[in-house]
Amino acid sequence: MKAKYIITALASVITGMALTSCSDMLKTDTESYLDIEGLGTYNANDSLYSAMGVVRQLQNLGERYMLLGELRGDLVEVPSTADYNLQEISNFSISSENIYSSKRDYYSVINNCNFALTKLDTLIMEHNRKVLLPDYVSIRTMRDWTYLQLGLTFGKAAWITEPLLSLEDTEKNHSVITLDEIVDNIISDLTPYTEAETFDYGLINNYDSKCFTVSPTLMLADLMLYKNRYEEAASLYYRYITNNNKIINSLYGNQWKNSLATEIKETPQHATSYISEVLAMIPYSSDAKDLHPNLVNLTYNPEPSLLPAEWWIRDMKIKAHYFADNEDMPYPSAILEGDTRGEMIPSGTGQTTLGDAFISAGILGTSIPALIAKFYNNANEYSVVSNPNNSFFENGNQRILTAVALYRIPHLYLRYAEAANRAGKPTIAFAVIKYGLRNEVLNNEAAINPEERADGAIWTNFEAATFNDNRGTASRGRGLGVAKASEFVIPELPSRIDSIEWVENLILDEMAAETAYEGNRFFDLLRMSRHNSNPDEWFADKVSRRFPDPVAAKSRLINPELRWLK
Repeated sequence: MKAKYIITALASVITGMALTSCSDMLKTDTESYLDIEGLGTYNANDSLYSAMGVVRQLQNLGERYMLLGELRGDLVEVPSTADYNLQEISNFSISSENIYSSKRDYYSVINNCNFALTKLDTLIMEHNRKVLLPDYVSIRTMRDWTYLQLGLTFGKAAWITEPLLSLEDTEKNHSVITLDEIVDNIISDLTPYTEAETFDYGLINNYDSKCFTVSPTLMLADLMLYKNRYEEAASLYYRYITNNNKIINSLYGNQWKNSLATEIKETPQHATSYISEVLAMIPYSSDAKDLHPNLVNLTYNPEPSLLPAEWWIRDMKIKAHYFADNEDMPYPSAILEGDTRGEMIPSGTGQTTLGDAFISAGILGTSIPALIAKFYNNANEYSVVSNPNNSFFENGNQRILTAVALYRIPHLYLRYAEAANRAGKPTIAFAVIKYGLRNEVLNNEAAINPEERADGAIWTNFEAATFNDNRGTASRGRGLGVAKASEFVIPELPSRIDSIEWVENLILDEMAAETAYEGNRFFDLLRMSRHNSNPDEWFADKVSRRFPDPVAAKSRLINPELRWLK
């Protein structure tokens, strides 16, 4: 009997090779099988189907990526009315029966990637170009990203690089390695392809297909940072920034129209930056009947399963906002209260006009203090689709999320700042948040300590004209005047390491403001904990602040084994 592999990607190879519509390419078909004994080396058309098939399989991991990355962080609370599987993860009391403990979807992606990688001949040349290499690199990177998610979810995984006939008992039949060993393997696996191109099939479903896989450069940078190899990480982030001309644009911010905070500017863009600034995503079909993440219903609901952490809402609402009509003003014309990347409540109204990461729910006629709004803001509206299980949408105008962001420009810059800071350059890291890295900032000794540029590290050079419009991430929520705020500075501290730790905590806060509820918070906390002398205590201290009894929670969460699903 001929061996069969589940490989959604190549269903069309069997029936003919005719390209389907862009929308169809993102539909999930889990019943398709490929007879691999009758198929030789792939051609370019096979390669496209293989790569897009893996993308479609990753759709099964999109919602899980966000949930598992945020429930074990510090920015999400799970109410007692929520599904017990979510409560278990949030409380770090995960049973082996938890529905999120299944590894099959992860290993299915990995197995299909392994199959495709054995068939792709990267030496095939067309017009002096290795035509299948971008697909090969993309599939390899998607496999390694999936391995990383396995490690970050379970703390271990079986490392398998050859196709399997069966996924049953995968870990019983193969040696299992730890998260740190997985990271080492991925670094070795991707390093030869650091500069390689990934696939580009143009626009699919109005999304840039180049964003359907994480760049190997970015994945390697993140893993170098996880391994505390700071200069290598900073160099890789810088390489991606300069190769792709990426900047932090202050236009993606929520701004007040006047110094009294009574009115919002007409086009605040930060609320939709979850999709508009994406560098890597898991895309879904635009057809409302197809598979989609349920993140809108889980968060924007009279009975939500996930809520914004109360401590973080309070923290965002008391952050200083330095209002200025424009960034050229010599000083802020008013100091207001509240980081507008959380929500904006015009003075005197008591009503939220714009909820970015979260929204005060009184306006919706519920008793819930606040709701997560990020997915609602970035979802597509379907006027004829109702949802009787969610009274917000029971009469139509259902919102459906058609992409889960994996990496955005703010991740890129803030992780660069994290690496630069730990590499001994805290003023350069702080400049990412306050000023933006560009020529006039780098040559301003009031902003940048000249000692931090004395080594001539190429990754500190942002003098090209490309970066003239680079602005601090904080300008997006703490006002255009933040760069001129005299009290927003690194304080005088006893030592360089004290300054580094102060800046690192600021970076962590800024990551929350810019990237909350995007699935990366657990990894951010885990990675940053490793920069500290007592990583388990550092991690427990950060996560425990969302619990009713932080002291008791911290004493329990110091145990690293509680972090992993069983």
